[in-house]
Amino acid sequence: MSAATIVVGWDIGGANLKAVRLDGDEVLGFVTRPFELWRAPDDLAAEIRHAGRELRIGPNARHAITMTAELADCYRTKSEGVRAVLAAHAEAFPDDERRVLEVEGSFVGVEAAIGTPLSVAGANWMASAAWLASESASPDTRASPGSTPLPDRRAGPAILLDVGSTTTDVIPFEAGRVLAAGRTDPERLSLRELVYTGASRTPLCAVMETAPFRGAECPVAAEHFAIAADAHLWLGDLAPAAYACPTPDGGPADRAGAGARLARMVCADAEMLGEAEISAIARRAADRQVDAIASALQRVAARLVERARRASIHPDLPAANGFPAVIAGSGAWLGEAAARRAGLNVELLGERLGILATLLPAYGAARLLQERDHESPLGRGLHVP
Repeated sequence: MSAATIVVGWDIGGANLKAVRLDGDEVLGFVTRPFELWRAPDDLAAEIRHAGRELRIGPNARHAITMTAELADCYRTKSEGVRAVLAAHAEAFPDDERRVLEVEGSFVGVEAAIGTPLSVAGANWMASAAWLASESASPDTRASPGSTPLPDRRAGPAILLDVGSTTTDVIPFEAGRVLAAGRTDPERLSLRELVYTGASRTPLCAVMETAPFRGAECPVAAEHFAIAADAHLWLGDLAPAAYACPTPDGGPADRAGAGARLARMVCADAEMLGEAEISAIARRAADRQVDAIASALQRVAARLVERARRASIHPDLPAANGFPAVIAGSGAWLGEAAARRAGLNVELLGERLGILATLLPAYGAARLLQERDHESPLGRGLHVP
């Protein structure tokens, strides 16, 4: 193993820091560190350095960087955020080579990224989708050593559904081609290729206006009383150890604590409500999240059908629900439920990648950098519209 063969993929977010270290096809390590950037932006370099120590990154490694941290409100603009993130990484690894992924799928140097910061802002979704598109162009290509091959997409497109702690990416792709219509966060939100709901950090008052309460619909409090993690922990879909963000009230991340926070959503407490009533609140929150993701899936799938018909490609596609949904992320159970509600076929990426399916942008960025010439836009015949 030489330093020149080590590639580290980074997904630097506003609430989590993720990295994957590769040597060729071998995964040497990975790390996920919860870090609320907006509370301590000056600590970002130290956090990146700490992640590097966990991964035992030696000198002269190559780094593939993607980010969403630029949206954090400690930065006045996204441009300022991009510059700050790249400066922090350079402070953590001053002597190493850095390449930054653009939203168009190219890798560029740090100076180019700083010169056009919006071209790299919020590009982590492209790392995931571009790698999947590249891998699925060759049916005999393996996702990781010892795994089963990724499905061949030459027969038609699929939709990546990556449900994270805060947001959900809904990205269409096919063999060798990313089919996303949006690039910036506002574009992607408006096109439903980005859904601002996630498995952990989403405030419940943002996903539902009312909750069931003793035979009626009770408006919920517009307060940060409970988050998605509370609902999913209460329902048994999220383990207490996976509650990887601060609780809204500073209380314990266990079922009792989650129940107390859920009860506050209707301005009650755990003494006033029974378990069945708390469960009804939690189920409503989870159901609304599934609805939002399923609706986005249906809209993206409908665009794929229209594209295929206009171009007379894949004429055998039966309908929008003929596409497979490739499920990834820490909230994979939400993605699976949403895909089934939307009527799509389900493929669980975790069955092929294991835990790496929860770090897909970091893993995808590292794999893409291994595969491409630095200045080659997409390599291996990969294209974006």
